[in-house]
Amino acid sequence: MRKFLRYWLPVVAWLAAIFLPSRSVLHAGFTQQLVSSVLQFFIPDISLSTIALVHTIVRNGAHMAEYSVLSFLLWRALRADAVAVWRGRWAAGVFLLALGVAKLDAFH
Repeated sequence: MRKFLRYWLPVVAWLAAIFLPSRSVLHAGFTQQLVSSVLQFFIPDISLSTIALVHTIVRNGAHMAEYSVLSFLLWRALRADAVAVWRGRWAAGVFLLALGVAKLDAFH
C-alpha cells in the first residue's frame, strides 16, 4: 500500500487534474475568450487569425506540458524502486498508458 501511495497516487492525482477541468473550466471556448481578451488588451488592433493562432499554440503547449508531466509520473510509477534507470518496457508502458489517457481525454 505504501508503494501505491508513493508511486501511483501522484499519477491518479494528475489524471484528475487532466480530466476534471477539461469539460468545465478550461474548455476551448473559455480559453479562446481568455486569450482573445488578453491579446486585445495589449494589442488592440490584433487580427482574428493571429488570435486563433496564439490560442492554438497556447492550448497545444498546455497539452504538451500536461502529458509530459503525466509521462514522467507514469515512468516513475512503472519503474518504482528499480535500480535500472531505463528499460524498453517502461517506455512502451508509458507510451501506451499516456496514449490511452489522451484518447479518453479527447473522447471525454
